[in-house]
Amino acid sequence: MQKLDGAVHVCPSDQTWNQIENYSETSYLAVVGDNTMWPGADSRSLKDVSGQTASIIMLVEVADSGIDFFEPRDLFFNELSFPLNDPDGPYPVSQHQSKTTWPWQTPDLWVHVAMVDGSVKSLPVSTCLEAFRAMLTVDDP
Repeated sequence: MQKLDGAVHVCPSDQTWNQIENYSETSYLAVVGDNTMWPGADSRSLKDVSGQTASIIMLVEVADSGIDFFEPRDLFFNELSFPLNDPDGPYPVSQHQSKTTWPWQTPDLWVHVAMVDGSVKSLPVSTCLEAFRAMLTVDDP
């Protein structure tokens, strides 16, 4: 089986894939849970979330996941770490830094999340637990 090009399934800021031949780890994981887009073995249909597609998270970026792109492993809603950059969580969630204007400023940290509508958003790691859970949750029609 031929491995995929790393650029397809790894965050562009993670340069590891560019240094290793046949690199096949992924930076993007589905979040599985009863009220998420991935409630179990199946996924929800877009008609199940009509009107909400820009506000529901479908995939979360995870740095150094160690998970092969072809391995069926996901993040589970009830095991997610909060705050988002919790080093003691099951996966170290990616932490991009914004560029600061002044040397004494602390850069903002954020993670990429893919929304159901296909857009990608930068979510601050300071996002509170309730807001993050709400963005992962699909309200059943």
